[in-house]
Amino acid sequence: MKRIQIGMIGAATGAFLHLDALKYIGGIPVELKTLCYNRNRERAEEKRREYGFASITDDYRTMLADPDINVVDIVGTPLTHTQMIREAVEAGKDVICEKPLTGYIARESDPRPVGEKVSKLTMYRSVLEEMDELRSVVEKSGKHFYYAENFVYAPSVQRSANLICRKKSKILMMKAFFGMKGSSSPLAGDWEKFGGGCWYRNGVHPLGAILYLKQQEGKARGEEIYPVSVTADMGRVSGILTEEEHVHINAHPFDVEDNSTVTITFSDGTKATIIMSDTVVGGSQNTIDIFTNDGAMECKLLISDELRTCFMDDKGIEDVLISELNKDKIGWYNAFTTDAISRGYVGELREFLTAISEDRKADLDFDFAYLIMKVVYGAYVAAETNSRFVFE
Repeated sequence: MKRIQIGMIGAATGAFLHLDALKYIGGIPVELKTLCYNRNRERAEEKRREYGFASITDDYRTMLADPDINVVDIVGTPLTHTQMIREAVEAGKDVICEKPLTGYIARESDPRPVGEKVSKLTMYRSVLEEMDELRSVVEKSGKHFYYAENFVYAPSVQRSANLICRKKSKILMMKAFFGMKGSSSPLAGDWEKFGGGCWYRNGVHPLGAILYLKQQEGKARGEEIYPVSVTADMGRVSGILTEEEHVHINAHPFDVEDNSTVTITFSDGTKATIIMSDTVVGGSQNTIDIFTNDGAMECKLLISDELRTCFMDDKGIEDVLISELNKDKIGWYNAFTTDAISRGYVGELREFLTAISEDRKADLDFDFAYLIMKVVYGAYVAAETNSRFVFE
């Protein structure tokens, strides 16, 4: 296997999820070469020492100029992904890119607020045009692109896919729910800065898993299965709360949605419904229910009951994350154990690094990332027009 030297762009939460997962991966020669940050040098230096990067930089182009780096892992804001992917593959690097692939980048001439004044069909067409251009660049470069959707590699989803393929089952319907109390990012409520609301930000997770499961079903049965249309209902719910009532909800949508329900129809006539909400307290809740002609499966992601904890104080564990989006440790909680594995990050990065070392693509390639964004923005069009959106 060739030695993999990684340059990572981004030093926030996404970066550490990838880095923690790497601790579980053996047998692949990996070196953490450079960590690129754009804000807090002190924090970046701390993380350099913690994870063992050789160096840090505040300019990703310096990283791209390093001939020793052969893989760039992009975990920064989605609205800069396209430019960074383009420059990375043109510099001869394979690319791992976090979700979402991209988003609608507001133009100076756009009326504000963007999420209310710019047509979602305009956004849809703009995003597809941007991805078409980027696809051409990636293909011309001869480098590999890997789309980092960790839900696909969650053990429950992988096991479900394996069982469906072995039985050659027909998935008739899927139902997913992703609820949390809002984003930790102060930019998440502004379309211009983030590219969308809860559907864009987190809907890509269950959407990726659902599309992957249908693709695996199709391969096992010798069928080509793909989304043909989408319907959607979206809105802002948290705005009805008083300041006092809002204290436990971290959703502050300005021109984005904080609740959405999206239903996808596939080419074989089957359906999948995804419910998203930024108004759910009690930690992150993620489930995907799969119903086939000969069985049913319930996938739980980020929900574990293998360890229950109850502490009377948080002395000594102030900086420990006990469960998703719960800062408190007092009282009973379903605690994380090996969340890097259960979230799918270990399986994701093991697959990508193995593929890179063998100079091959993975299931989650540019075409998969393209399809995700097509469905995401197609759903926005459907919600705005209150009608079924049919993909061309």
